[in-house]
Amino acid sequence: MHIRFLRPAWGLLPLFILFFLIPVTAQWAPLPSPGGEEVHQVLALDTVWLCVTESGVYRSTDDALSWVASFAFDPNSYGNSLVRQSSNNALWLLSEEKGVYRSTDAGLTWQAQPGYAFG
Repeated sequence: MHIRFLRPAWGLLPLFILFFLIPVTAQWAPLPSPGGEEVHQVLALDTVWLCVTESGVYRSTDDALSWVASFAFDPNSYGNSLVRQSSNNALWLLSEEKGVYRSTDAGLTWQAQPGYAFG
């Protein structure tokens, strides 16, 4: 009969120290939403953040500390979404209420795209 003693798994010690003993330094912090509205979508570009709410698209250039209206919807509209085209960095705004719009300047201006319709 052989008796085996369990040896401590010293190979796991660095992982234990990493995950349980080192305090976590990265923390989440709430950011102000545009106009205090419910946020439906956030899109982060290089130095610009875009936020879709129920009343429109808002733009921030200061890490989402303040927001400026970029495109307005009718109150309580729905079916609004932003899409970034990776090949040329164009932004597409799809709105069930207003149609399809395109921006080539990170959401500063929007151009209607005729020929697209919902419904």
